[in-house]
Amino acid sequence: VTTHTLDADGQVLDTQPLPPALDTARLLALLEQFTGEQEQLPPMYSAVKVNGKRLYEHARAGNTIQRKARTITVHRLELRAWTPPVASFTVHCSKGTYIRQLVHDRGQALGCGAHVTRLERTQSGPFTREQTIPWEELTERSPEDLFGRCISPVTVLEHIPRFALTPTAAKELQHGRALPADLLEQDLSLILAAHLPQDTGEHVCLLTDPTDNILGIGNIQEDRVLPRRVFPSWVAFFLKNSTTSNHDKPPLEEKR
Repeated sequence: VTTHTLDADGQVLDTQPLPPALDTARLLALLEQFTGEQEQLPPMYSAVKVNGKRLYEHARAGNTIQRKARTITVHRLELRAWTPPVASFTVHCSKGTYIRQLVHDRGQALGCGAHVTRLERTQSGPFTREQTIPWEELTERSPEDLFGRCISPVTVLEHIPRFALTPTAAKELQHGRALPADLLEQDLSLILAAHLPQDTGEHVCLLTDPTDNILGIGNIQEDRVLPRRVFPSWVAFFLKNSTTSNHDKPPLEEKR
């Protein structure tokens, strides 16, 4: 069954019988064809912008827009269950992959059409479903409990290079000055090569204290880091506690 939105909420456009002898072996072979790097056309009912408007806005106006295929990677595509005419799959894919389009393309390859009836995200980057809190539980939990479940911004941004500043470097950051490589005690060219592609415009990094509180965000150049955003209360808190034993906390609004 093919629908105009590629899912069960859409209007049925076409219904075809299942191919003869469509069994588990044939499905597994099909999944193998759709694994790896490939070009995918974004569906009309998607948030991709074309000519200044989302594709779904064009679609709702009754227009079909020419779209450019995008490169995606399907790292893993596993068959979980096959109860004709319904198949269940587990997909591990790159950012920007449309599962509805992936299912639709498989249906077209089989000649019978296909659409998504249920979709559940089990992981996004390093974060899994087990770390989440069901929406209905949010109002039932105490603020203390919810705060205890929060994930540190440093953990969320662990893929970005991070520099733990000394008090001397933090003082320079406090005044918005560039941080030279010798002050950071780092070979910035090696960090650029290890963490970031050379052909991108801005090379973002985190500037933290030794306990991973974020003091600011910077842009890495070959021999220095330019401050892009500074969190003054955290910098002042770090400098104060680097010379005293005061353990007061900075304002909560700076902690976000």
